[in-house]
Amino acid sequence: MVDSDFVVLSDDESSVTGSNAGTGGETQVGPVASAEQTSDEQPLLQLPVDFDPREAIAEFVEDYLLKHPSPEFDNNLLIELDGVLRSVAVKFKFKKDIEKITEEDMDKISLLLYWIALIKKEELAQEKHNIKGKLQEIGDPSYNFPEEQRRIAQAFSKEFEADNWGVPPEPKRPTKATRVTTRSRERSGERKPIKAKAEKSEAVVRYPPKDHKIFGSEGCMHHIPISQSKYTKAYILDDAYAQKDFRTFGHNGLEVGTCWPLQVAAWRDGAHGSRMGGISGTADRGCYSIVVSGAYKGLDRDTGDILYYTTANAHDAADKNINTKENGFTKSLIRSIETTNPVRVLRTSKGDWAGAPRIGMRYDGLYKVLSYTASKSEEKGHI
Repeated sequence: MVDSDFVVLSDDESSVTGSNAGTGGETQVGPVASAEQTSDEQPLLQLPVDFDPREAIAEFVEDYLLKHPSPEFDNNLLIELDGVLRSVAVKFKFKKDIEKITEEDMDKISLLLYWIALIKKEELAQEKHNIKGKLQEIGDPSYNFPEEQRRIAQAFSKEFEADNWGVPPEPKRPTKATRVTTRSRERSGERKPIKAKAEKSEAVVRYPPKDHKIFGSEGCMHHIPISQSKYTKAYILDDAYAQKDFRTFGHNGLEVGTCWPLQVAAWRDGAHGSRMGGISGTADRGCYSIVVSGAYKGLDRDTGDILYYTTANAHDAADKNINTKENGFTKSLIRSIETTNPVRVLRTSKGDWAGAPRIGMRYDGLYKVLSYTASKSEEKGHI
């Protein structure tokens, strides 16, 4: 067990109303800031049997693809992504200038993995792409890439290794007894096998009927169609719908106790600034909202009135020289200590508190960040 940091908050009594979970008392929200290293390298991850790297990376790049729809993976973009990978890998490997790694850099690493998920089997063996080298670099525990990216890279490596990295096996030379010529096939009426052309995977957006009870214009998932391709499935926001801006401190027009089936709906309504992330805010302005989902076992603690909340990527900082206070989301929480602006708290059914919603996500009111302090990781031994 090792030390890390937490942030302390207290309820904004003048703003929280109704039977929400955060009335009265203090609330603690905690970004982890530092830790002692228990090992120089992270262990190889145990991949669940049903882990689908294509589905995982599709969820990872949802927000990026909303801002940059249908990226053209031409030679220029691939060169750019390769350069970002090299730069980030060196910083992680030698633990130097890690604070200079931006969220955009990490988005591009995810975009690179997304491209790998879409490439054809025969492209795996092309030396110019060096797919094997890229995946080994991201998946190598000594490079300390974020856990989910390592997991995806290792899963692809395992899959492609079983496929011999796209290199077809050398055909065995047939003996006279087994040799079959083209002419003998023609005489026997046997047809020569034809290779099927690879299909291009294109996303198709499916819009529900307007009177659908859930996805229709009056339903809780209104204006959220499904975008689906051969490998991916994602809920997206209808282009014709004016999304509510989340960049507001306070309730932002929401009622305490408002519920959504999925986070994308809360994002649509301006409750939170990300369809997947747990912290929404900037280092300059502070934190607008957080999602309590029980992601960090042994670190997060939720008693309803008091909340200990761990910073983003806490379990990925395997080295004591990595200062997680440099994480932009952590900075937003710490900045909220100075501004005293309230933070919206949304709880999901995955949280550990007995009062968490049984399903989906719920808005539980406003909290104020007071301070951050040290805690310990019981799950992995490091932060």
